[in-house]
Amino acid sequence: IRRVQVLFPLALLAIISGWAMWKFEDTLTVIFELAIYFPMVIAAGGNSGGQASTVVIRAMSIGEINQGEARQVIMKELFIGLVMGLALGVSLLLIISLCLPAMGTTTVGEGISIYYFALTIGVALFMQITISTVCGATLPLAARAMKIDPALISSPAITTIVDLLGVVIYFTTAQLILNA
Repeated sequence: IRRVQVLFPLALLAIISGWAMWKFEDTLTVIFELAIYFPMVIAAGGNSGGQASTVVIRAMSIGEINQGEARQVIMKELFIGLVMGLALGVSLLLIISLCLPAMGTTTVGEGISIYYFALTIGVALFMQITISTVCGATLPLAARAMKIDPALISSPAITTIVDLLGVVIYFTTAQLILNA
């Protein structure tokens, strides 16, 4: 029953992801190519958040992290998230910038430069990974502080939260960079 108590509110929260996606319908309609990279950006956030969560839960379980070290753990994971996000964001930016023109694609949507499109995907990926890594590290620490089993809540919570954040990050980045 404890598992249902965790999953039910998260299922309701996941509905907000669908609502957020609906709010960005116009952006997706104008630049349909955004749909191609959207699952990858969301998944990368889930993977990085899940890794951070697992590392923190493991460290807590073997006594490597004490109650008063939450700030240091979060700052360390922020740094790791920034480095991973930068590496993956720049890599994807370069891949898109080189591969799509090589396949004859120079614009997307309504005449948007492939390079601005690549920048959008790279920046969104950077932000998604950075924020997801911090969330993944923070959730088990917060759960422990609230006397909730971190192993019970962290994985489903990180999935739901990162999905929601990913929708907002991805499409807001597209709107800001591409004016869509």
